[in-house]
Amino acid sequence: MKKFNRNIIYTVLVLFLMGFITGCQDSDEEFDSANSFRVMSSGGMVNGYYILNGEDPVAFETTLMADSTFYYTYSKNLDAPESIYISATAPTTDTSSITILIYEDDVLEVDSTETQSDSDVEKITATYGYTFNDTTSK
Repeated sequence: MKKFNRNIIYTVLVLFLMGFITGCQDSDEEFDSANSFRVMSSGGMVNGYYILNGEDPVAFETTLMADSTFYYTYSKNLDAPESIYISATAPTTDTSSITILIYEDDVLEVDSTETQSDSDVEKITATYGYTFNDTTSK
C-alpha cells in the first residue's frame, strides 16, 4: 500500500511540474512579441487608447517605471497587427513629454515625441498612426 501511495504522489508531482513548465513557456511566448508598442512619459502619467486593425479602441494608462519617481510607461505586444492608431493624453500639465515607440519585427520603426515647454499651459497629447509591413513608407 505504501508503494501505491508513493507512486500516486510522484505521478501528481510530475503532472503538476509539467503543467507549471508548460504554463511558464506560454507566458514567455506571449511576452516575446516581435511587434509591439510602448508609450512613455516624463513628469506625470498619461492615459489613452489604441485602435488595432480598425477594431474597437482599447484604453490604457501608463504606470511608474520601476526604480523611478519621474518616468512612466505602458507596453503592449501585438498579435498579427496590420495597422495601429495610438493616442495618449496627459491629464495634468505636470507631464512634460510623451513618447510613442512602435516596433515591427523587433526593429524600432516609430519614435515620436511630443513635449511641453515651461511656457505651455495646455495638457499635451501625442498621436500616431502606423501601417505594418507597408513597404512604400520604408
